Amino acid sequence: MQLVKVEEGLLNGEVLYHEFIKKSDEEIEEIQKRREERKILKETRKRVQTENKMKKDQVKEEKKAKSKGDMKKEVDRKLIAESNENMDSEPEDDVQYYRDEVGEEPETGKKILISI
Repeated sequence: MQLVKVEEGLLNGEVLYHEFIKKSDEEIEEIQKRREERKILKETRKRVQTENKMKKDQVKEEKKAKSKGDMKKEVDRKLIAESNENMDSEPEDDVQYYRDEVGEEPETGKKILISI
């Protein structure tokens, strides 16, 4: 068995020793410089990606909150419209119901509003 290569890290670190390949000091500096640039670029991309994801999540939450608010307003509008329609038709229905069930005419002049 023979030692051929010593590398820092696993498959991506700096080559500390290689039996067959010899590099000059300038080549070593150039390799270190490129490795450092790639590291900085990777960190920058990761930071930008994290910021974009946070913005996207924030917009999504705002949209969700607005949608819930709009849905609640729409439901409230529908309930109000239905109750207004029911209020208009209820007195006649109530009078007829009273007549059918009791067999007499209801007293006039008194209105009782029952809300649910």
